Amino acid sequence: MEVSEAVVFRTERKLVRAQLVLLGKVLTRDAAAADELLPAAAQAFEREDADVRERALKLVERHVRKVRSAEVRTELAIAAERLGPALRARAVATLGAAPADATATVYEEVLPPVPRPVRLAPAPATVTVGGAGRAAASGAPADRRGTSRLVREARRLRGALKPVGVAA
Repeated sequence: MEVSEAVVFRTERKLVRAQLVLLGKVLTRDAAAADELLPAAAQAFEREDADVRERALKLVERHVRKVRSAEVRTELAIAAERLGPALRARAVATLGAAPADATATVYEEVLPPVPRPVRLAPAPATVTVGGAGRAAASGAPADRRGTSRLVREARRLRGALKPVGVAA
């Protein structure tokens, strides 16, 4: 149990998911371990990663009927109160957690604002070939404009261009 509690708070998401899988395997084999291991799995309810919280809730929901102690059931219900509103609704039905307070502030996930598109300057009128060092130093947009102009010029002068290294 101590190892599980320590792993659940690690920052590596894959490690935490693997630990939840291991807890599920142990709980499947040994129902008596539910009183000891489910509170460790419920500590994952505090993680920021919604996927890990949901996996931990599924694990607890799957094995909660094996819990014999009323204290452990109460501990699981209290831990479920730290879940977001969508998962808490499931936890209320399964674990007996307190429903979300109607007077509390509404939980809302905030995404970063959508970046505004920036119009690039028109392609240059002339193309300098062989200025790769300058193009790389000036940044990608200037390099794209130059490449775009080069392609347009090549199409326009299709018949006048000769392959490099061919004698006239």
